[in-house]
Amino acid sequence: MARMDVSKRIKCMVAASIKWNTEMRVFIPLGMAQREKDGRSIRTLIKAIIGFFIFLPTNAPRRVVLFQGLRNQYVFQLFKKDEIYIIGSWVERKFARANGYGFIPNFPVESALKLAIYRGLSFFAKMILLKWQRWIKSRDVTVFVYEDTHPLGTFMVLLTDHDTSGYRAICIQHGHFPKYKHIFYPEGRLTEYNLVFDTQQIKTISNRPDKTSVVGLNYNATASARLDGVISVIFLGLGSDTHYTKSINTFYRIAVALSDAFENIEIAYRPHPNELKDSEKIDQCKCLFGRIDRTPKVDILNGPWTLFVGEASSMLYEAKQSGHLTAFVSIDPKIIPTGYHDITICIKAIDAFVNKFRDALTYPPPLDLDRAAAGDPVSRFISALRELRFLSMMAKND
Repeated sequence: MARMDVSKRIKCMVAASIKWNTEMRVFIPLGMAQREKDGRSIRTLIKAIIGFFIFLPTNAPRRVVLFQGLRNQYVFQLFKKDEIYIIGSWVERKFARANGYGFIPNFPVESALKLAIYRGLSFFAKMILLKWQRWIKSRDVTVFVYEDTHPLGTFMVLLTDHDTSGYRAICIQHGHFPKYKHIFYPEGRLTEYNLVFDTQQIKTISNRPDKTSVVGLNYNATASARLDGVISVIFLGLGSDTHYTKSINTFYRIAVALSDAFENIEIAYRPHPNELKDSEKIDQCKCLFGRIDRTPKVDILNGPWTLFVGEASSMLYEAKQSGHLTAFVSIDPKIIPTGYHDITICIKAIDAFVNKFRDALTYPPPLDLDRAAAGDPVSRFISALRELRFLSMMAKND
């Protein structure tokens, strides 16, 4: 096995993590400060000590397919059940046990690497790395991650050299990334192989276009016709601590303008997952917008035609792909619109936006037939692996 010195490999992981942390402090300084506080906590140290005594499954078969979390469980059916191991927390463990999959806890890796990143204590990370390198040495291992910027994903994709026989890491895009005026370091940059939403994302996410394939979204969704005469508008939360207040105020001004212009209109605010952790923010948004939308994403995207208003939101992109009307409003001056929307809102000209929305109600934009969400997601996944010449890894093709 081609192998970098353990100490050098840990330094490589730490350097990659610090680079991402530095970039993200520009966008979410409070969130990154909290992450550093967690990385330096006694709780993380205790978890690293406990993780030192947890071993990888010795009875795992020669061929193993690892999944980071459950985001891509829609393709589990393509692999032999006894070859699938899910890396995660108690939620993934419960799912794995209920469905007959293997499970590997994520906290030994995460806590060990956090200590190396935030405290400079690399002992635990080195020991965990040696465990993993010994475990994969005699196995054919494929790991699917949905990010390579947080400790677990960084560890898994840098676990060994990219050209090492028998180990491959593939990053499946989990969110849409807009263009930024500021340098940005998104998921997928560390991973050798990437599966992305569409061709536009290849340049943003991967440095290796020859090892990147379009897989689209991991579900099917198409907006249905609005039959009840209700005008539906959903504002998409950003979850950013830097521009949160500005975004709420901007969205509220737009909501008031729409309420004044149209009768029989329903407005809701859909919080970003980060906002759901703050009950005070949720209460504030409920007072301002009248309703907090918690509908499962796929259900709402397959629901009646709706206007979605947002900025750097993955769901704005997904709503557009599903045939809904989308409006981009600039909150963060560093973000460059990428064209994945129908209307651009200038906060100084809200009346012009209202008129454009009125026109769209009469003549809705056609659904893009070349959208990345088209087709069965499992079939798209198989095609993407075929393009990367990984089709042989699936049980049904053995």
